[in-house]
Amino acid sequence: MSKKLILIAFFMLGILISACKADSVSSPTTDPGQVETQVAEEVANQLTQIAISEPIATMTSEPAVPATDLPTPTNTLLPPTETIPTSEPAGTTSIPPTSTSTASALNPTKRPSPTPTPLPFACKLIEQSPENGKTFKPNADLDVVWTVKNVGTAIWDQNEVDYRYESGDEFYQNEVYDLPESVKPGESIDLIVDMKTPDEEGKYDTTWVLRRGSHLLCTLKVEINVKK
Repeated sequence: MSKKLILIAFFMLGILISACKADSVSSPTTDPGQVETQVAEEVANQLTQIAISEPIATMTSEPAVPATDLPTPTNTLLPPTETIPTSEPAGTTSIPPTSTSTASALNPTKRPSPTPTPLPFACKLIEQSPENGKTFKPNADLDVVWTVKNVGTAIWDQNEVDYRYESGDEFYQNEVYDLPESVKPGESIDLIVDMKTPDEEGKYDTTWVLRRGSHLLCTLKVEINVKK
């Protein structure tokens, strides 16, 4: 209760006491209880008016909560959504064009390498003696050896396959030879030709072939130098 209320209360109490004394002296026939009641009602009315005009502070026993202990309010506002203008009519879905070249570069199609089909009759030159460009004396005996391999799928029958002179300089002893034996696929054989170097100095070359009828299996060539 404020000091103002206390002062008013004491003031009213003094009035009440004075009224009681005055009534007891001047009007002995007046009912003291009635006077007290009127004074009490007057005091009550005055207190009510004061209470209305002045709020009464309410005391609480609970300590004030520090500001730091209060929960931090959460901002639940969502940012505005930016609307991108488009020139396409409503309800149309825009699909970006796909670059065919880019897709092909990222996902190249692996194609299997073509596998050559082996020919029935084919051969491969493995080794030659003498090597091309070697020098010999005039009229010297010379054995040329070609080592060849059957890389086909058919057998070289010794009665069907031969090797013979084809073109170039003619310094051989025999023009044609039969296979010494049949050759299976994957096997190798030495083809030997008896030759004799020319009388004159110079550079000479000769070409021979391995054949089965009209089928050419290998082309065999040798080059020599003749010098005294």
